[in-house]
This record gives sequence, C-alpha cells and structure tokens, in this order.
Amino acid sequence: MSLLWENEFETCALNLEKNFPQFDFDQEDERITVYTCKGILLINWHSVANQIWVSSPITGAHHFFYDQEEWKNTRTKIIFKEQIIQELNILNA
Repeated sequence: MSLLWENEFETCALNLEKNFPQFDFDQEDERITVYTCKGILLINWHSVANQIWVSSPITGAHHFFYDQEEWKNTRTKIIFKEQIIQELNILNA
C-alpha cells in the first residue's frame, strides 16, 4: 500500500468514527466499509491505478488521484475528504 494512501486511510477512518458515530464501520487492510440505513459506502485503495476508489449507494463510483498534496476526484476535482463528508451527510439525512 502506498504511504500516501496509508496516511489518508488512517486519517479518514479516524475522522469517520469521530464525526459519524451513528454509522457502523469496518476497517480492513486497504478498505473501509461504512454501513448506513441507505446502503453501504465502500472506500478502497486500487494499487494498480494508484487511486482511491469510492462506491456510494447514492452517487455511484468515484476515483481519486494524488495531485499537489491532495487526493482529487478524477472527474470533478473535488477533494477526497470533502467528497466523503458530502456522501455521509447525504446518507445521514
């Protein structure tokens, strides 16, 4: 696993548990699974593409690449952390 991804993964897991205690989380190797009443949000590391991949029950699939010290969405350029917060707020509504 990439050191950049490892740091992002650990930060993400800690922030999710702290800011969204109403959801259940599983953290395994290169994957975080978030269980909500509206479906499962999956965050994982895709080592071949060197990207973070997210699967949302609301907005579908997203891919993030590392650019200038931030993980950015390959289509929208939204920062990974912001995207995850948006997704979980939608799933919490």
